Amino acid sequence: MEKKVVQANDGYEKKSNADKNKLIKKYTNKLDLLYLNTMNVEWQQMVNEKSVTRTLRLSKEFAKKTWEQYEKRKINKEIVLIGSDRDINDYYDRYQEPYIQLNPDKESFVSMSEIINEIKGNAVFFIMLQEWEPYAAVLENEGLLDDTFVYKLINHDINEEIARAKKWKDFMNDVCDKACILVTPSIRSKEFIKNLGDAINIIGIISGKKDEWGTVWEGYIIQSCYEITKQEVGDAVFVLCSVNWNDYYNRLFGKGFKHVYSLRQLCRYDNQSEISQLWKGVLAINGCGKYDEKTNIDNINKVIALLEDKDSIETFKFALKLQQTGDDNYDYITEDLSVPDPPYFTRKFLHFNSDEIYLDIGPQDGGTVNDFIKRVGNRYNKIYAWEIGKDSILKLNKLFSDSRIVILPYGAWDQDTEMAVQGQNGGRHLQESSLGADSIICKRIDDIHKNEKVSLIKMDIEGAEMHALKGAEQIIKKYKPKLMISIYHKLGDMWDIPLYIHDLVPEYKLYIRHHRKSPCDTVLYCIV
Repeated sequence: MEKKVVQANDGYEKKSNADKNKLIKKYTNKLDLLYLNTMNVEWQQMVNEKSVTRTLRLSKEFAKKTWEQYEKRKINKEIVLIGSDRDINDYYDRYQEPYIQLNPDKESFVSMSEIINEIKGNAVFFIMLQEWEPYAAVLENEGLLDDTFVYKLINHDINEEIARAKKWKDFMNDVCDKACILVTPSIRSKEFIKNLGDAINIIGIISGKKDEWGTVWEGYIIQSCYEITKQEVGDAVFVLCSVNWNDYYNRLFGKGFKHVYSLRQLCRYDNQSEISQLWKGVLAINGCGKYDEKTNIDNINKVIALLEDKDSIETFKFALKLQQTGDDNYDYITEDLSVPDPPYFTRKFLHFNSDEIYLDIGPQDGGTVNDFIKRVGNRYNKIYAWEIGKDSILKLNKLFSDSRIVILPYGAWDQDTEMAVQGQNGGRHLQESSLGADSIICKRIDDIHKNEKVSLIKMDIEGAEMHALKGAEQIIKKYKPKLMISIYHKLGDMWDIPLYIHDLVPEYKLYIRHHRKSPCDTVLYCIV
């Protein structure tokens, strides 16, 4: 498939008198770009200073917008696409019209803001990025939401109605006489092949991730979702094995494919069928499940009384409600449209100096380490990354060569012990039995860092947070470091962890923020 690439400065006549060099600023020096994006944190703050309820409202507003509305809105206006070259490939399937491209890989937030301000009032903005919300926040701040569309969310309500009408029997009838293509390699597609591969003619797997193209997975060579055409695969059935289904619906419908199913949506809207029950364990969103509200109401109210601001109270109640839904069938939230994990470190109540000693407990592949380094402009004393995944440990050691960054191959616990490592990637967790090849040494934070003035601790360790906190009790009481603790993994963590930390250091100010529109990623912030 030949890509039709339209550059911002090529064939663009609507603004013929404009100074294109001024309009589209290019930063070729990556260090300058990094510096500008690091120092100008206002974009992220526009997002993070708002409450979760505002985030939900914004996503629902975009989810109601359709391609038809976009067609009417764009008449006689400039077209502005926000996204990298790969992001905007989906737009090529529908249009070859001239447009201005704001590329986050090349433009800084500063230059983007200047361009938006220059052309607002005469432009329609289309955010093609998966991480749409920071850009939506800026456009909202400029009063441009009516002229803003988000590819990830557009047509969502229409697509959901389509998904709601589809049942497992329809899907099985479809795949009986058609070729089947799986969308995205994942644990879901692996289970699909395992359970249905012998009965269904699976001819390939496609993905939107460039680094996966051409690699072999479960015996299939992964192809680009941007390149696939009806001429190549005919009337194939597509099975979306990804959590984020709406953008793939748009992508495949836009190419003219009619038989598109989402595993997640099939289970959600046909959850009584026998085959649907088979997938419940595979597709379930992480989260600790339902709790007895009457039994725990006193502790819940104690936490509410301790929280520092209205956003924290709203977020706490929101996260509790998510846990109570249990079956992932809630109507008050667009659950599949996950917000990009906003960096922990741009919260308005967080302040850093150039001498931070940061403990990242559960860094996985180093994303939060990089976020911290960017936030402080590479000015810090020490970073200690505690990681239990052996492949992640190898990656961390390759990624970070700075002598100030120390990779510790330990699990954080409340005693010295050895434990098994279960699960994969972000779902790895410690288990007290079944030691084997994947076992790892666990240590107390107090013992490892007893001679250091720790100033910041982040924990996201799949349910081991309370054990790790008890192993860090002395450091927390003595140095009162800033804390960023996940409280969603285990039943009771939502109130047990805040109350425990408050008992250790009563002067801590407690904030709660939720990083995703799913039961995942509720984080407690503790600041003195």
